[in-house]
Amino acid sequence: MHPAVTRTLKWLSDNPQQTIDLYGLSQAVGCSAYHLHRLFRAATGWPLHAYMRRWRLDQAAHRLIREPHTGILDIALDCGFQSAEAFSRAFREYTGRSPSQFRIQPHWPQPIVHQEQSMQPQVDIVTTPTLQLACIEHCGPMQSLLVTLQPFIQWRRANGLSPHSSRTFNLYLTDPHSVEPQQNRVLIGVETPAPMEAPKLNIYARQIPPMRWAKTRHVGSWAGVEAVARYLYAEWLAENAESLADFPLMIERVNLYPDTPEHALISDIYLPLMSEN
Repeated sequence: MHPAVTRTLKWLSDNPQQTIDLYGLSQAVGCSAYHLHRLFRAATGWPLHAYMRRWRLDQAAHRLIREPHTGILDIALDCGFQSAEAFSRAFREYTGRSPSQFRIQPHWPQPIVHQEQSMQPQVDIVTTPTLQLACIEHCGPMQSLLVTLQPFIQWRRANGLSPHSSRTFNLYLTDPHSVEPQQNRVLIGVETPAPMEAPKLNIYARQIPPMRWAKTRHVGSWAGVEAVARYLYAEWLAENAESLADFPLMIERVNLYPDTPEHALISDIYLPLMSEN
């Protein structure tokens, strides 16, 4: 398990009443906010907030049985819930019973088991030169990404930056599986021959400095990219003496749907690494 995940688990157990703030927690455990969510989910199978919620409910369930004379409200507050009502709703969703019913007749929920096909893709360490991008930022659920992309697609066409002639990149500022949908942020960028002179629409210039990366390629549906990224975080990183750079996970969409059928889509996944110096 990555050391940052171990430190995060200890912080969570030491601070059951604390509200989780990604950036504050990242500083507390010494891990870039760009990567903490993905590292944690890759190691545990759970998004950070969901894990903490379940852990609190587990603690409450044990206390309901061990401490029959402690009030339900006291247990709820100790485990980080703001009211008995909020605790009762969450507890019923988790166990199928109210806290008072559970205390009389405990019924533990079945654990969720994730079974995934093992993989071991080829991973190369590469260095990229400076990349000049024109970017648009999508904020919100991935399901609404096309709404954000429409003006960007039109702008690319108008400026001769079609996918056939110019590279397309995604930079994941958050892990879409670990944040609330409205907090999700991803940059969609196209490589430009030179920095843009002035922003237009909501499109702006962003420069990616020369960097080292762990790079691997996925061929097939974009839905499969997530499993490859999880492999890099959960397995490859643990098996190699590398440290993550404070920079987002980057994916190059070598070709795009619907111009290319799903089974032939090519995605290059770049995990940012610290410099060797």
